Amino acid sequence: MEDDGKMEKKILYFEEPGPQNTEATIEAARRRASELGIRNIVVATTHGRTGLKVAEAFGPAFNIVAVTICQGYQDEGWTMNPHEREALKAKGVKVFTGLHALGTMSMPPWPKSLVGTPIIPSLPIPSTVSVRG
Repeated sequence: MEDDGKMEKKILYFEEPGPQNTEATIEAARRRASELGIRNIVVATTHGRTGLKVAEAFGPAFNIVAVTICQGYQDEGWTMNPHEREALKAKGVKVFTGLHALGTMSMPPWPKSLVGTPIIPSLPIPSTVSVRG
């Protein structure tokens, strides 16, 4: 905060969504986490590529949790395979796979494999920067 009680921060916008924005997003998140002393990082990653990029950019001083989509989407090819999961773990990244309670509110009915699957709510982690790539 500046002496006059005002605060000025940089905001990053992209013209188009897509993976071409991942590196810049990770760098902006790394800078902000460093500014605020944040050490817990949560990253959404389907096959681990974004999670590995976050691990590389942030380094071992950070607690990185990669959140993947649930196994109910395996038929669509959206789930992480064991090799991808192990690559993240080898970099010290914790991997969480679970259902997002509100993630399918606007989607067609869930895949049959999800019917009857219990939903475990996620708890917020204080002082966390989320990177979605």
